[in-house]
Amino acid sequence: MNTITRCKPLLGTFVEILISGDCGREVLLEYSECAYGIIQDIHDKMSFHSKESELSKINKCAFKGPVKISKELSDVLKTGAKYSELSNGLFDMTVGYQLVQKGKLPDHGIACSIEATWQDIEIEDDQVFFRRPLMVDLGGIAKGYAVDLGFERIERENSQKKRISKIIVNAGGDLKSWPWKGSEVAIRIPKEPFTDTINVKMINSAVATSGPYFGGSIVADKEIITNAPSVSVFCENCIDADALTKIYSIKPEQDISGIDHARLNIDENGLMCWSVL
Repeated sequence: MNTITRCKPLLGTFVEILISGDCGREVLLEYSECAYGIIQDIHDKMSFHSKESELSKINKCAFKGPVKISKELSDVLKTGAKYSELSNGLFDMTVGYQLVQKGKLPDHGIACSIEATWQDIEIEDDQVFFRRPLMVDLGGIAKGYAVDLGFERIERENSQKKRISKIIVNAGGDLKSWPWKGSEVAIRIPKEPFTDTINVKMINSAVATSGPYFGGSIVADKEIITNAPSVSVFCENCIDADALTKIYSIKPEQDISGIDHARLNIDENGLMCWSVL
């Protein structure tokens, strides 16, 4: 039995991949490279910081007419729109303008309407159109999607020979693992310098955490909130957990039905409060 653990800077954080299996290290390394390849692809397509990314392209051009987009970007935009609808707009991908104005994101000189919302985004198959000039930022959801795809790539590589016994993909607190039953995850207590953690049992295969860590930003009603709580969400897919943490950070009492998940709040004293929904 061999185990490899690798870490690379991607998605604005460090992405760690751990794989164990009854095979040589070179095979495990190959599996991890396959996962990193697809995570790099998501990074390249959905980076707000890169002027050449697919996301920057639609931010510059999609209000002029429909723009053809990749399946991956279409998937993330559709998921974001779903959570905007489920949360009555609490989850809003069109916060790029506000984050640029506050210096949280780079200014690429893109025109934007301050009245624009998620409802101004039209997505159909492989095309997107903005009814008004706006700036989409996928920082609240793309990381979870990349974790899911990287994890699934390792699963596909292993589907024939069945030699893998453990997989963990962790991108700065967005984590997916197998087998997850009986395992634990360390969650940071939201108190500077954010070095203390609490070990919590996994209650599903994926978890994402949002909170006042290292200058992270949550936007509510087009304003950055600085006192957002630490929220962790456990569910089957990391992209869903990622989106839900943003919603509950803005409005803890929000009711999101139809998705099996559990929420954990941790305060600065390490006090935990669970909600299973």
